[in-house]
Amino acid sequence: MVLSLFAFLLVLGITFMHSIFGLFSGVINALCAISAMAITFGFFDQVTALVTDQQLHPSYTLPCCFVGMFIVSHVALRLLADNLIRGNVRMPMWADWGGGALCGFVI
Repeated sequence: MVLSLFAFLLVLGITFMHSIFGLFSGVINALCAISAMAITFGFFDQVTALVTDQQLHPSYTLPCCFVGMFIVSHVALRLLADNLIRGNVRMPMWADWGGGALCGFVI
């Protein structure tokens, strides 16, 4: 019950933050998150085997490698997107907030 409530509040918080950032930033972040998940699924087995060979316990390496790879790839993709894609897109306020909230919920 507590974990479900925490997950629900986390989803609401992420949705609210992306509604503040706007639709353009939300779309970029959603594409970065989807790409980071694809990268993570693509290289997950190799990295986990490499870390497990270092005499670490397999039950800890699976989730740590998965989350760590997602975070590293998502941050790298977001930094690249922020430096390569220039913003300055003007939209109506309701579309910017609503679209940003929708992208935040997807993320």
